[in-house]
Amino acid sequence: MVEDTDALSVRCRFCTWVGTRKAGWRSNRRTKKQRYRCRCCKKRSVLDDGFLKRSHRPGTITKALDLYFSGLGPGRIVQYLGRHHRVRVARKTVLDWARAFGRCVYEFLRALVVHPRGRNLHCDEKRPKVGRRESYFWLMALGTPHYIVAANLTRDKGWDRAKALFREVRGRLLAPVLAVVTDGLGAYNSWTGMVPSRTRHVVVGSFDAWPNNNRIERLNGSVADFLRRRGLHRMDRARDLLLGWTVHHNYVNRHSRLDVTPAEATGARLPLEGDAWRKLIALAT
Repeated sequence: MVEDTDALSVRCRFCTWVGTRKAGWRSNRRTKKQRYRCRCCKKRSVLDDGFLKRSHRPGTITKALDLYFSGLGPGRIVQYLGRHHRVRVARKTVLDWARAFGRCVYEFLRALVVHPRGRNLHCDEKRPKVGRRESYFWLMALGTPHYIVAANLTRDKGWDRAKALFREVRGRLLAPVLAVVTDGLGAYNSWTGMVPSRTRHVVVGSFDAWPNNNRIERLNGSVADFLRRRGLHRMDRARDLLLGWTVHHNYVNRHSRLDVTPAEATGARLPLEGDAWRKLIALAT
C-alpha cells in the first residue's frame, strides 16, 4: 500500500465519492495503471483517462488514429506499428478505435461555441456510397481555413436534414456570419427565417462570381481523398468515421500555408500541443 496523499482528489467511478487511496497497480501485457480504493464503497478502480479497458497503450492508439484520419489505410497502419513499434494489431481493431474515439470526441466538441470572425458559411454535400447505396455527407464550414461547424451523413437530402444542421450552426456561432453560400439545393432554403435579417443567402451562379463555393469544393476534395479505397458498409459506422475525420480536420490537421489548425483560426485555444488526439480524448472523458 502506498501513501494516499495524492489520491484524495480522485473520484470513484462507482459511487462518485471524492477521496480514495492508492491500492497497487492494474497490469496487462503492455502497460500498467495506478489502482485506487474508494474510502466510501471500498471498491477498487482505475482512473478513466479515455482509454479505460483498452489493452494497448494510449500512445499506440492515438498514433493509429492520427495515421488513419490522415489517409493511411488500416492494413498499412498495422504494418507500420509492427515494423516501428513491435505492436501487433488487427485491422478491425484500428477501425474500432477510429469509430469509437471519433464519435466520442465529436460529440464533446460540437458543444463548443465558434466565432466566425467575419467569414461566410459555405454549405455543400458529398455523395459517398454506403452499402452500395448513395448517401449524403453534409458539410457546413466557415471560410479558409475551413472550420467545419456542422456535419452529418444521411440517406436522403430532405428539407429537415439541412434544417437540423442549420439549427446546430445557429447554436454554435457567437456572431452572425456575413452570408450563407450554397449551390442552390432546395433544402438550403430552410436557412431563411432562422437567422437575423442581415444574414443573406447567396446561391452560387458561377464559380467566377463572389462569394462562391470554390473553397468548400476544395474541402470536398479532401473528403474524397479520405474515402478513397475505403469500403463503407453500414450507415452508423460510416457516420462515426466521417465525424472523426471532421475532428481531425478541425483540431489536428494544420493549414500548410497559415500553419494553424482551423480551430485556432476561429480563436479556439485548446491545449493540444504534441499528441493532439490523446489530449482531445482526455478532454472528452
